[in-house]
Order: sequence, then structure tokens, then C-alpha cells
Amino acid sequence: MTPQSSFVINASIEPGARDSLEKLLVSMNRPNYPGMANPENDLVPFGKFGALHFARFFIAQDDTLKDFACAGLPVPEYPVTLRFAHENPNLMPCDVPTPIGWWIRNWLHYAIIPVLLALPWAFAIEKLIVQPLWLLIVVASFGLLAIVIFIGFSIVATWTFALLVALGLMLIPFFIIYSLWLIPLAVAVIIFAIALRRYEKTEPEIIPAQTPEHDNALAVQEDHDVSNQFTVIGSVKPSKFRRVLLIVILWFTQYGARHIYNEGFLARIQTIHFAHWIFINDKRRVLFLSNYDGSRHAYMDDFINKVSWGLNIIFGNGFGYPRTRWMIFDGAKNELRFKDTNRNHQIPTQVWYKAYPGLTAFDLARNLRIRKGLHRRFMRKAKIRAWLRDL
Repeated sequence: MTPQSSFVINASIEPGARDSLEKLLVSMNRPNYPGMANPENDLVPFGKFGALHFARFFIAQDDTLKDFACAGLPVPEYPVTLRFAHENPNLMPCDVPTPIGWWIRNWLHYAIIPVLLALPWAFAIEKLIVQPLWLLIVVASFGLLAIVIFIGFSIVATWTFALLVALGLMLIPFFIIYSLWLIPLAVAVIIFAIALRRYEKTEPEIIPAQTPEHDNALAVQEDHDVSNQFTVIGSVKPSKFRRVLLIVILWFTQYGARHIYNEGFLARIQTIHFAHWIFINDKRRVLFLSNYDGSRHAYMDDFINKVSWGLNIIFGNGFGYPRTRWMIFDGAKNELRFKDTNRNHQIPTQVWYKAYPGLTAFDLARNLRIRKGLHRRFMRKAKIRAWLRDL
């Protein structure tokens, strides 16, 4: 596996240079295809970079900042900037071997949560041998169940996810033995729940209807290929509670994307090529960049119908998002208001490059399987039949 990465470059726009910059960006595109980069353009010839999957230039102007005034809050002021995002989803293999240093760093990063889940037992092993026999039987039973669950989940999901589930299950007998440890944990959970509901009930919900001008400016850049780009900018709800909560949530999101959902799909959604959240302006605002297959409405419907709870957990911390309940309920389920929120916060992408036009994420995954099959020296009959079906 070849390590993939992404980065974003931010540059201030000089006063009075906005119009000439926009004309310059337009010159990088294919004629009659607004926003679609010409791979051989004279300024940044994307097509000459063999390891580049996606790239975009966009002017980060957030017109939703004025919505703070509707809530009786001070309107933040941020400079309008030009941003260049270089995106590398893990979809195209390469013959270059993975550096050993990358493997070590990746394993150490994955080990953070398994170690934290297993750490309580480091304090329990010595005392475990003096516990009553029935407690030892309980621990052994949970251990056997954890092994069965690990094997079962490894078949239907990734083994990295299966290990986390198995280790999480083993916390149950630990808290049976050390039940007093539940008291501070329960107190922390109760305090968090009270604070969360207080914020959810009192935070303003400002969601203006889409304007035809804004919608049309975005629509002219869409559906020129089987895939589309999506660039969104928005503010974190103005409280330290929300900022800290979103930092924690995005860390776990990045962990899951890196170690669990790293095979070209996100939960049940298999149309996403790339998705990236980026904090800006002292973690008071967030950029969300993604590339997806199909139309924008299909993309939104996929998320609403399949992972609305995930949208709520992350975007529920954003100013102007439909009101959530207990972090996972409501929110995106209010379809019309959710789509208004997304369209209001979406901004035009002046230049967007895709290295493999006409190919969906499904096509790329199939091509990857074919390529891997060509390099295998041995395959069982079932694998051979599956490989032939991909041809």
C-alpha cells in the first residue's frame, strides 16, 4: 500500500486583486466547463503530476457570517483567502513499496485506542487471582465471547474494528470487579449530558432559505463528470464547549477513516472518493472538502438515509445546522432544512481537477482488484471466478 496524504495552502488576496484572480482561475479551466480544470493548463498543469488524484483552487468567502447578526451575536470578520487543496484518496495503487517508517507510525497511531481500552486490566491482573471463583468465571466467559466476536467481526468488517469491539467488551467484567470506578465515570457522563442538552436547547437555529443566485452559481459547476466536488465553509457554534467537543469528534473521525473505513467506502456509502475536515481561524471555523459520485441531491440523500447520525455528531457543532437532540437525533433528518444548510455554506470551487475523469469510486475499486489479481501467483477457484467477473 502506498501512503497517501493531503494538504491545503492558504494565501491572502491582495486588496483590489479579487477580479483579476478570478479571471486567472477561469483561464485554468476547460472551455465551456465552468470549474473543471484543464489538465494541461499553462499555470498549474495538473496532468503532469503522476501521483496527484484530486486538486482544487477556491476563494474562501463565507457569506453565512452575516447570519450571526440574526441571532443577536457579533458578526465575526475574517479575510477572504485563496486556498489550494491537494487531495490523495487511497484508491490508486503504486509499485513503490511502503516505507517501513510509515508502517511504524501508522501502527503506533492505531495502538492509541487499543492500549487505552486494555490499560485498565494492567491494574487488575494482580488482584484478579484473589477474586471469588464466580468472578473469574465471568471474566473468562467475557474473554471467550470477545474472541468469538473478534473472529465474527473480522469476517464482516475490518479486523481493526473487530479488535476495538472485543477490547471494549472486556471493560464490562472490569467494571463488575471494580464497580466503584463507575462512579466518577457516571458523574462525568451526567455532567456532559446536562451541558449538551442545555446547549442543544438554547443555541440559535439560523437557516435562511437558499437564494437562486447562490444556487445557480454552484449549479453551473456541477454534473460535468460522473463525479462532483463539494466545498463547504462554516463557523463552529460560538462556545468553548462546542469547539472542544468538535476537536475530539474530528480526532476520532480521522482515526476511524485512517484505520477502519480506509478501503474506499464510509460506512454504507460507497460513492465518496475523498472527504476532509480542516480547522481554520483558531478552530472557530471549519472547511469541509469532498469528492463524490453522482448528483448533489443523491449525495445528500445517501447521507441522510444511511448516516444521518454521523452528520449530526460532526456538523451539529456548526452554526446554522438544524437542531439536534442528544447529538445523534433530528438534525439531518429534517431534510429540507439540512439541504438548505449545506447549500448556504457551500462555496464555488473555481478550479477542480480529477485525475481519472469518467471513473466512479466503484470503477476504481474494481480496477484495483483486477490489478492485484494480475500480480498474484496463486488464487483459489472462487477468487479466480470473482476476478473474472470484474473483467
